[in-house]
Amino acid sequence: MIDNWQTGDARNRRACYNLESMSATKQEMPDIHLIADETERRGQLVLHTLPILGIPVVVAIIVFIVLRVTLGDVLQPLPSQRPLPFSPIVPIIVVSIFFSSLIMLVRMGRPTVSALLLIGTWTLFTTLAAMFIAADARHHVTLGLFLAVAVGGYMAAGAANAINMVIDRDIDGHMKRTAQRPTVTRRISSRDALRFAFTLELLSFAILWRAANLLTAMLALAGLVFYIIVYTLCLKRRTWHNIVIGGAAGAFPPLVGWAAVTDSLSLLAWYLFAIIFVWTPVHFWALALLLKDDYAEAGIPMLPVVLGERVTVVQISLYAVLTTVISVLPFVQRQVGPLYFVAALLLNAALLAQSFQLCRSPSRPRASSLFHYSMVYLALLFLIMAVDRVIRM
Repeated sequence: MIDNWQTGDARNRRACYNLESMSATKQEMPDIHLIADETERRGQLVLHTLPILGIPVVVAIIVFIVLRVTLGDVLQPLPSQRPLPFSPIVPIIVVSIFFSSLIMLVRMGRPTVSALLLIGTWTLFTTLAAMFIAADARHHVTLGLFLAVAVGGYMAAGAANAINMVIDRDIDGHMKRTAQRPTVTRRISSRDALRFAFTLELLSFAILWRAANLLTAMLALAGLVFYIIVYTLCLKRRTWHNIVIGGAAGAFPPLVGWAAVTDSLSLLAWYLFAIIFVWTPVHFWALALLLKDDYAEAGIPMLPVVLGERVTVVQISLYAVLTTVISVLPFVQRQVGPLYFVAALLLNAALLAQSFQLCRSPSRPRASSLFHYSMVYLALLFLIMAVDRVIRM
């Protein structure tokens, strides 16, 4: 009887253990409906992300085809020219970057995709425009180089943006326009965001070095380092000069494009750098007037927050004058022709008019108008300079 009792007790203990194990397993098992919803959400995000990531490549191809038809021989290397270091491995790198970025962006979420598109597209334009400005009888832009620089530059801009999100996640939550960033809402951890950024930068450096040259890759990396260390870490939260000095980070893309074609930096390349450098305060202080309350809430010492709107609009006018002077220097130095000079005068006249109107009577509509025109101004200035250079050739 004792043996029977002990045997029954052992069976009971095993039964209780099995019940407890099943209960624990049930609690640990995720809801199948939640899994399905998450799978569907990520699938939709892939469909949303795929065309966005493809935009820079598609735009680059379209621009190249248009310029190839209109400009002709400038895009073809001379028979005696040393061939560019472009081989079948470059398309492989391009595809790898594309799908690596796609996987990372699916994890990071839509807000990051939008920010990456905005920053990457603007960087892409100034970089590619500089490539055609740099082209001459000895240096030409091939399709392989064009696409490689487009993708590499776009990835470098995305890496810088992702690192910035991690650093500024504490203050982004206080600003309406950044409160939904994935690093703020914790849809992605800081560690994963940094992995994403370093992956992008590593691939960007590899493709720019392999398809163009080491100088191009180093300049793209220098722009990222300057943006993160000088602007984000050292200046952004400490002084209203953050935009003035930190604006140099946004001036690196033309140097990248120029170096990709010539493997050097001439005086005109540095003029392009200077134009963006002095244009940046006009552009971003106009935006800062619109976001003054957000910056004040986050404790960021932008000029309108620290010294007020009156000082800001005066500074905008002064930098608009400086931008006008710098933008016509290439003509004075005979680097460009009359077409660019006339177009620059017209574009600068509109920039000065809007800046002075804002200075006389500050208002949100006028600040918004100047902010949006400043983007059109820089795009047209670079585009017309490229056309002028090709015509003069």
